[in-house]
Amino acid sequence: MSNEKLIKIFMAGAIIFSGNLVYQNVLAKSGYHWVKATNYLPHAYHAKVIGQKANVWNWNHTKVLHNMKNYPHTTWYANRTVTMHSGSKRAVYYQVTSGNKKNSGYIWRGILLKENTNRLLILLIMIQISVQQFQTVSLPT
Repeated sequence: MSNEKLIKIFMAGAIIFSGNLVYQNVLAKSGYHWVKATNYLPHAYHAKVIGQKANVWNWNHTKVLHNMKNYPHTTWYANRTVTMHSGSKRAVYYQVTSGNKKNSGYIWRGILLKENTNRLLILLIMIQISVQQFQTVSLPT
């Protein structure tokens, strides 16, 4: 082979190799990457601490869309769990939509508290028991 051909092959290899390094470096700095996503039926959540400063992010965790301190009493509905990682960090986020469907994004699961539907169930059972007791009471004659 001629020296010119060897130089061209070497230069092409160097360009491809350096382009791959630049791509990997950009990929590493571009935010979080999805590892796993699971869809499920929507469930209601509220902020654990009212007025807490916590961000609602876009899908790839590069832009803050909302701050939870601005939505202290909002009910958020989560319908997807996403595991994201960036370098050695790994976190689980919920895809949430506000009750009025005007705001949505991804929030770390440690910020939200699942709405307790058991309280309503207990209340209904107590009402049913009270009604049954009222019906079994006989009136004096």
